[in-house]
Order: sequence, then C-alpha cells, then structure tokens
Amino acid sequence: MGRQIMVVMTNEDEKSFLMFLRENFDFKLIVCGPIDTADEADFYHDEFADADKYGQYYILNKKFSFKPLIKQDIYGGFYVGNLWDGPLVEFRRRQTMPAANEFYGRFYLNTCAAVFDCEKNGYGEFKKDLEEFHNRIVKWVKKNAGGKLGGSRQFYTYLLPDAWEKCRTDI
Repeated sequence: MGRQIMVVMTNEDEKSFLMFLRENFDFKLIVCGPIDTADEADFYHDEFADADKYGQYYILNKKFSFKPLIKQDIYGGFYVGNLWDGPLVEFRRRQTMPAANEFYGRFYLNTCAAVFDCEKNGYGEFKKDLEEFHNRIVKWVKKNAGGKLGGSRQFYTYLLPDAWEKCRTDI
C-alpha cells in the first residue's frame, strides 16, 4: 500500500510542476525504463523528456541519499533496479484522459518500500521528511488543479490547468 494522487498534466502543466520543484527543492528526476547505456548519469534528468519516450519518472529530493542499482534487461537495455525501494516519489505521466482500461497519471509514495524498514536501512530519521515531500507535491497538485473528475474523494483525478482546458474542449 502507498499514498497517491491521480493526475493528468500536459507538457505546459509539467513545466509549471518543474518550476514548483525548482523553487522548493534540490531534486533530480530519475528515468524509469530501459535506456541504451549503463552510465548512471544518463538516468538523471533535469527536465521531462518526450512523454512517448519516458512515461514514468521517479523524483529524488537530494536531501535523501540514493544509490541507483543499474541492471540490464533481457533485451540489452539498462534500467535502475532499485527504484521501488528508494526514497523516491513516482511520477507516472498522463497527458490526456485515459480510457477505461488505461492507467491514470499519478504521484505515488510507496510506503511499503524497504526505505520504510527503518531498522534494516537506517532511514528512520527521514521517513517523516519523505512523507512531507510527497505531501507538498499533493498539496501543490490540489491547489493548482484546473478541475477534478471522479466519483469520490479518494478517487478524484486532478487535471492541471492546461489539461483541464483541453479536456473541457474535447467533451
């Protein structure tokens, strides 16, 4: 189980989100998905790449230490094998409203991750800080959303302003 907020953000909305991150945190984006090199530096981004190329990132607040474990997949691409257990907030991108069988975008904090096993990893001192990092992202989304869709409070999908405008014109 974890904590999440579902979002739809266009490229313009993502730029606003990056501005929020830059104004408030020292951070890096870690790409999720295979890339062509095992060079650790190539997994870190300062900007979001084309959504068709990378649909998912993990946000690392540099306040927390994290050493990526680079692995090779069966197709020859390289990926970070320990993203799920790191002190990271997942950002699954979604730039249009999903069909019924598609995933929504989201910001997700895996509270079952090994990072929360404080005795094992010695991370207890920043568990609260990591949760607060995620909470600040959630508050930003809610404050800046152009609108929300959904049937109940826990299942709302928040559309940032540009996504909301595009959704409204498509209806």
